[in-house]
Amino acid sequence: MDVRLIELVTRLPAPLLRQKRVLREAMLPWLPAEIVARPKTPLGQASAYIRAQPQVVARGLQLIDLAPELERYVDVPALRAAATRWTARDSGAVRRCEALAMWMRNR
Repeated sequence: MDVRLIELVTRLPAPLLRQKRVLREAMLPWLPAEIVARPKTPLGQASAYIRAQPQVVARGLQLIDLAPELERYVDVPALRAAATRWTARDSGAVRRCEALAMWMRNR
């Protein structure tokens, strides 16, 4: 994260930070008005639907398989099971493990 961005955000008045108002106002020239004006949607709701799609599950499992050294740090069978069922309880851990697998694969 860019330290300058953090410094800027800490100087903004609180009302600009609510409901991502500062982002909405910054994007006014580029986004349609109905997108800027729509209510905030919790990411978790969309994320659960997307993660349940078979092609997304398959991609996550493939990523896990492409990083065999992940077994040194993670219970891979349990991770594969969690990635397949994708519950709210497992979602953070699965995402972190997928990020670790991606990092291992690309280093």
